[in-house]
Amino acid sequence: AVFNRTMPGASVVPHSSAFVFASVLRDLFPMHEDFLLCQVGAEMTELILVLEGVLLETVSFPYGGHTLVRELSSALKSNPAATLSLLSLDGTATDEQTTRRTSEALHKLGERWLTELARSLAAFRRYARLYAELVHGDRGKYGNGGAISAVP
Repeated sequence: AVFNRTMPGASVVPHSSAFVFASVLRDLFPMHEDFLLCQVGAEMTELILVLEGVLLETVSFPYGGHTLVRELSSALKSNPAATLSLLSLDGTATDEQTTRRTSEALHKLGERWLTELARSLAAFRRYARLYAELVHGDRGKYGNGGAISAVP
């Protein structure tokens, strides 16, 4: 309503970021009609499924880069700025104990993210062909040998 009052006669076509990402990838790689895009943002991870050039479905889960920093800060009993600094050093601290704690915490956080990813991928089960090839590694058009090893 506000847009129509300020710009009468203009056409408004809303698009989500998923649509924009899918459209750009489709245009950049026209030889690939089928793909799964995983965008890890600050607070969310979004999966975007495109089959035969058409965006079919998106699934999001609340786990992004800021989530990682907050949870790692909590595990290390540190503040976010110090945690970001540590991550910029590839998780290698000046003392062995902090390096070990960082490595263990990152491993646990990675497992949690993979669990959420697998759960989100399950939403694509109705697209059985792509699901089987991505998750179970069935050799077919995608032939990736199983990018994701387990789905609950």
